[in-house]
Amino acid sequence: QNGQFVCPSGVEKRKAISPASKTPDSKTSNSPADKLSLILENLTNRKTARPARVSTLSSTISALFQKKLSDKELSALLNQLQAKGWVKVDGTKVSYALPAEKIETQ
Repeated sequence: QNGQFVCPSGVEKRKAISPASKTPDSKTSNSPADKLSLILENLTNRKTARPARVSTLSSTISALFQKKLSDKELSALLNQLQAKGWVKVDGTKVSYALPAEKIETQ
């Protein structure tokens, strides 16, 4: 073919949002407060699809940070979520009391 492809129906090609653009950037999420903020945002956006067990919450958080968190960091983040009252653990079950508005995590 010669030149750029033009769709016969006149519809322009839309730019797809890559999933990588929604993952946290390691340069911007170094502090625990930044990580907590990203976790809180992720859980808030999930609404009813939040993890119901501690193991799935742990794997969700790990996947959010591309599995680059150590076990120590992961447990520290879970403990901080519990300490702030956003996550309540009862045995292996998890319940949530997430804030309705975006708040400072520091």
